[in-house]
Amino acid sequence: MSGAIRRGISFTVRAAFTALGLATGCGQLLGLEDPPAPSECVKDADCGSGRTCVEFECVDVCRGSACTANGGQAGEPAHNPAGGAGAGEGGTGGEAGAGASSGAGEAASGASGRGGQSGSSSSTSGGAGGADGGSSGVPPMGGEGGETPTTGGAGGAPAAPECEPEDSRCFVCAGERYVADTQCREGACTEASGCINPRSCSGGVTRCGSNENCCKSLPAPGGEFLRSCDAYCQACDPVPRDHPATLGNFALDAFEVTVSRFRTFVVQYSGLKPEAGSGKNARNAADVGWRAAWNEFLPDTREELERSISDDPESVEDLCGELGTWTSTPDVNEKKPINCVSFYLAYAFCIWDGGRLPTEAEWNYAATGGSEQRVYPWSSPPESSQIGAEHAVFGQSEDYPLGPSDVGQLPAGNGRFGHSDLAGNVAEWVFDDYASCYPTPDQCSDCGYSSADSLRVLRGGSFVSADSGVLVESRIAAGEGYNFAGFRCARDL
Repeated sequence: MSGAIRRGISFTVRAAFTALGLATGCGQLLGLEDPPAPSECVKDADCGSGRTCVEFECVDVCRGSACTANGGQAGEPAHNPAGGAGAGEGGTGGEAGAGASSGAGEAASGASGRGGQSGSSSSTSGGAGGADGGSSGVPPMGGEGGETPTTGGAGGAPAAPECEPEDSRCFVCAGERYVADTQCREGACTEASGCINPRSCSGGVTRCGSNENCCKSLPAPGGEFLRSCDAYCQACDPVPRDHPATLGNFALDAFEVTVSRFRTFVVQYSGLKPEAGSGKNARNAADVGWRAAWNEFLPDTREELERSISDDPESVEDLCGELGTWTSTPDVNEKKPINCVSFYLAYAFCIWDGGRLPTEAEWNYAATGGSEQRVYPWSSPPESSQIGAEHAVFGQSEDYPLGPSDVGQLPAGNGRFGHSDLAGNVAEWVFDDYASCYPTPDQCSDCGYSSADSLRVLRGGSFVSADSGVLVESRIAAGEGYNFAGFRCARDL
């Protein structure tokens, strides 16, 4: 690979260490945490009682006991002196009206209005539809000894299926993920903190791919697989590549970290270093997280940080070259992946953003489609070796490379769990040390291997990789930042 491609970043070694104060909510923070506006949030605690944080907006928590597929509130029961209660789910964003009084009949049912609140109950007629024209319910059946049947209220049909498990803060209903009866509109949620709202998307360009949240964090259901083994399980010198691993559930960014997301980090960067021990993998007892010794590899000021990743021909620290995606002011690169960052800077960003770097096993699991052991992230069937320009950004000339493209532009190349650009565009830093094969023991459970100073692993290949370089099994050793390297963050579930 030419020198123009493999140039790395050198940070000036600094001895000063400034401890980072503890922060609550979305994880350990690096630098200053600006208080959100009254209507904005990055964690549930910003919203006050009875509200929750969904995609940086404080929204009301549904008061009904039933979960609805569109986030509405369950309707109130009809009042039946000698009959059964009627209840159902509300319309999109609206509340179902109270049921009308009736005799000993069956429950009233109907659709609530869309976006508006149903009318109040009446002893002679049902509540009116919502402001956008919801319909009233159907009349109930008369019962023995009951009074004249009346029109039912504007309650919706009962929600189905019910949410499971009911005692979990983060749960699944009708295939969607919810927290505190409120749907996490995009991405995953955690029992500890609710909907995942990475603070790097609290400003700037926030929509990527097909108008999706650039910070969307997709869950990867845990399971067993063989590390760096595709459908053909090619040999790894000197032993076969059959190292098994078991992973619990985790979340991984749907997209590579963009320039815009990284800009939010740079703007708030003040030279503060991550707290020692932050960024741990909660499932790995051996993981010590961020090491204080790594502080010396981070810039001391925002100005030093920008110089280290800039394309500035006048600067002696311009080690990224013309393929660097960072610019001093926002421009057409905002949706491209940030590149030229070192392992240490990538790890510090993920900690600041409320996450961590994925372990090599986690990244590998997402790319191989779990136990499917895919050849490429998009391979279906898993043994398919089909690859083309519709799948990945790869194969550019090393002499005249164009560099990475906007993230999420090739949905045909998405992995099994929905993650984009796992192959090509930019290679991605993972947490682990590099080893030619894998450390012992062969069997690992939520494993990740890290020492104080060593070469790290880049996975997935890049815009200058050949088709063999973007195979799921492809992995290389790296020491510093490169203009063909970027990253994405992982989060505990």
